[in-house]
Amino acid sequence: MPAGCKLDPEAPCALSVACSNPTLLSLSGCAQQTLTKPAFPAGIPLSAKQGEASLTVDLAVYYCPKGEDLCCFKEIRLILPVRVREDQANNTLRLAYRVPSRP
Repeated sequence: MPAGCKLDPEAPCALSVACSNPTLLSLSGCAQQTLTKPAFPAGIPLSAKQGEASLTVDLAVYYCPKGEDLCCFKEIRLILPVRVREDQANNTLRLAYRVPSRP
């Protein structure tokens, strides 16, 4: 969140993650997972097999500057290409996005 802002607890923030190839990347056994009112940072279990695919992350965020009644809304779509190799030691994907102070 931008400095001096907070998530709007009354608004329907949502996080959706979809895999381009669910045989290589699986979100708890499915191709898509949606979290309503997620806590941030959010964690989503992911199973992976060797190959290449992409994750599409859609985020809807409602946030308010502290002390103000006017809130902001931001829709974000991030596409993360993923390559999994057998000899790869890293087993965590991290994706960060900083919400701008004003849309």
